[in-house]
Amino acid sequence: MRDAFYYAFCVLAWGSTYFAVTFLKGPVPPSLSVIYRLLIVAVLFALLHPLLRRRLTGLSGRTHLWLVLFGMGNFGLSYAMMYAAVTMIPSAHAITLFAIKVVVTPLLLGLFLRERIPQAIWIGGAIGIGGVVLMFWPQLAGGDLRGDAWMGFLLTLGGAVITSFGDVASTRLIRAGGDPLTLTFWGTTYGVLFLIAVALVQGQQPVWDPSLHFALAMAWLVLACSTVAWLMYMHLVKTIGPARCSNMVTLFPVVGVALSLAFEGVAPTVNVLGGAALVTAGAFLANRGKMAAPAAD
Repeated sequence: MRDAFYYAFCVLAWGSTYFAVTFLKGPVPPSLSVIYRLLIVAVLFALLHPLLRRRLTGLSGRTHLWLVLFGMGNFGLSYAMMYAAVTMIPSAHAITLFAIKVVVTPLLLGLFLRERIPQAIWIGGAIGIGGVVLMFWPQLAGGDLRGDAWMGFLLTLGGAVITSFGDVASTRLIRAGGDPLTLTFWGTTYGVLFLIAVALVQGQQPVWDPSLHFALAMAWLVLACSTVAWLMYMHLVKTIGPARCSNMVTLFPVVGVALSLAFEGVAPTVNVLGGAALVTAGAFLANRGKMAAPAAD
């Protein structure tokens, strides 16, 4: 019963991520919102380490190089791109397109870690791409996918690919015996340090949105998505196994699209529902290939 609750919470939290990001729109630039989130998460994980009897030190320089790639891919750069994308396209479109990473990650694992790519991943990828085309077909056919919409599309796709590179790094680190909690601390730290450096170069000034919806969205992203769900996920990996855990990725578009239909005014068209269904089916089939990397967002 506890595992079922943990599984459902992870699906709800990570499936609602991009919808929650829409509440951060306002005076705070997307990159600064990411910095605030990652800073708080890094502090929380640093505080959790002594409580869980974990160590943050003793890692080799080579490990830290992989952690930089992990942090840039899974947190810093990919988060900034996704936050910006959700200001340009509906969160339903963003999370559906982002699900393509379920196919991109195994392809990169095969390329860089020399793993065999099962046939199910190729078939699932084709189905998923078909779902994305179906969802965006009205804009593609009508020539409406331009300006902000086109940029949002490219940012989401780029964020998915960059996250897949981060998945390759995290896979290698975990297979080398890395502790997930320690890896997450260093990943968020390196990710936020990169974004802070970019903000300083650009001359960005700290800005905070005092509105209630900004505070609640940030709290949900920090506490639910980046802390509680991640700890629950680590527990599930030990109890039900990583293969079954990775299947939760296939449910993220379902949650994201449902929230967008209910609260963002997205019309329940055949393209939206059919595209989300195809992407979900493709992701599920790709996961049957048993080359899935960590699902966490």
